[in-house]
Amino acid sequence: MLFFRYTIFMQWGISVRVRAFMTLVGTIIGAGLFAVPSIYLRLGLGRGVALTLFLGAMLTFLSLMVAEAILRTKGSMRLPGMVRLYLHPSLGTVQAISAVIGFWGALLAYLLLGGIFLSILFSPFVSFPLWIWQLGFYIMCSIVVIAGIGFVGKMEFWVTSALIVTFVFFVARLLPHADIAGFSFDLHTQFFSQYGVLLFALYGSSAIANVRDLLRHQETQIAPTILLGGFFATLLTTLFGVVVFAVSGQGTTDDAINGLVPFLGPSVVAIGAILGVLAVSTSFFSAGLYLRDMFRLDYHLSPVRSAIAALGMPVVFFCSGVQQFLPILGLVGSFFGITDTILICRAYLVSRKKGARKPEFFLQVPTWGVNLFLLVFVSLSVCAVVARLVAR
Repeated sequence: MLFFRYTIFMQWGISVRVRAFMTLVGTIIGAGLFAVPSIYLRLGLGRGVALTLFLGAMLTFLSLMVAEAILRTKGSMRLPGMVRLYLHPSLGTVQAISAVIGFWGALLAYLLLGGIFLSILFSPFVSFPLWIWQLGFYIMCSIVVIAGIGFVGKMEFWVTSALIVTFVFFVARLLPHADIAGFSFDLHTQFFSQYGVLLFALYGSSAIANVRDLLRHQETQIAPTILLGGFFATLLTTLFGVVVFAVSGQGTTDDAINGLVPFLGPSVVAIGAILGVLAVSTSFFSAGLYLRDMFRLDYHLSPVRSAIAALGMPVVFFCSGVQQFLPILGLVGSFFGITDTILICRAYLVSRKKGARKPEFFLQVPTWGVNLFLLVFVSLSVCAVVARLVAR
């Protein structure tokens, strides 16, 4: 496969293709992963797995559209700049506001969940209030983001590698305790209220600009990397949800890990907490870097101001008392499903006519196919937003 042709990255001895793959996988496998078992509990295992596979395929296709549109564009820019270029300056502003609100919500969810995992991991040794663990996690991840794309790419490779190794070990320890014989595969009525959370768990389009930056001068590798990364992340997400649900059953918790304590004991749960810290960290890096670079590249803020704009507001939300991560994931996921899908699809179609360069790959999908994709995706996301608001 093209992905596995080994090209050495001279400074670190790591293939840039591997780093790009890890960046995408690390973005997808984040805070939302740990909500998946509770989604399977609420939906029923059959519908939960089917919805995971469906959304994984849909979001991989969306990422391919983003990649093709970016490859038709000269220079380096994020989605707001692309929307402004191909659609209208005012729509670029709309997308920027959408991205800022969505990623602020995502960073707030990472703050909340990352601190929970640190607390599980270290509370037997050091006793601090939960909010200290949460702010400490946020500060450490923010330092990495401020260091920039080069450092994040190097960090994310190692963190995502550790994440995958820990994931395999953790699932292997869970499998002997798994039992799905008594669990129902019937469909459930909470489909739309859980759809947004699962959409958040599998969303990775924000990483495509970083993937392109890492694969500059190797653009033919972008499509294989997206396909392989999307498949791999969807597979791991499904496996994690099924195995954790099969162990904890009706005792499944929203963060997945605490519900395993009665079945596996604190040592295995500590491994799960390590997995949680690694997973949330990789998504934090990608989301924080996306926002920072959007402010810097598209709005020409200084590095210091772009970092403050990207990373400051989630702390304000946290200190004001917004501290329930599952509703945040659901609303952010559904919000992205509406705004990003509309703007990405429209910008993609225009880029096929007005792009300034020939892309290294192109999707052979007719306009009506893109519009059908848009209709299905947006309709489901609107219903998810309504269901989440009604549930409150």
